[in-house]
Amino acid sequence: MKASAHATTVDINQPVCINVFFHIVRPDNGIGGLSQSNLTVTIDSLNRFFNKHGIYLKSTGSDFINNSQLFNVDTETEQNQLFNVNKTSNAIDIYFVNTLGELLGSCARYYLESIYRD
Repeated sequence: MKASAHATTVDINQPVCINVFFHIVRPDNGIGGLSQSNLTVTIDSLNRFFNKHGIYLKSTGSDFINNSQLFNVDTETEQNQLFNVNKTSNAIDIYFVNTLGELLGSCARYYLESIYRD
């Protein structure tokens, strides 16, 4: 059997660093969306959760996507469009939108709402 060129052996006793890139979707006018301070809180919260398991998230950057159509994602078509915008090759892409339809599930929405709840 030929080994995959992408196969990697991971030592479970060593920390793992995962590159992530954040995409903040805003309306066409560029107003709104997740703020930089909320993005920092999100990264810190994710690392607090994952660090205890030896997983470290490293931000490779962020950008803004000014697109009113994708500011609220409610359909599979919008989801597919969003996931093809500004894809990065060296990181996991994480997209922040105003609202998520049921198609994307409620877990991500619940997590983000719980971070910013007063």
